[in-house]
Amino acid sequence: MGASTPGGALRKVSELRRELDAFERRQVAHALADGASYASIARDLGLSRQAVHRRFRGALGDEVP
Repeated sequence: MGASTPGGALRKVSELRRELDAFERRQVAHALADGASYASIARDLGLSRQAVHRRFRGALGDEVP
């Protein structure tokens, strides 16, 4: 991954986590825009419907290209 020190590796992990979170949010926004329910998204993510709704309730307002 290109990190030569433990600190550099940890910074890379943090960067990757932010990228993954943003990617997940975009995909949830796409799914909601396509008519998916919070329950179906929750099943796909392996989470409860309540957890998905709480975490992504504003995702539909995000810009979906």
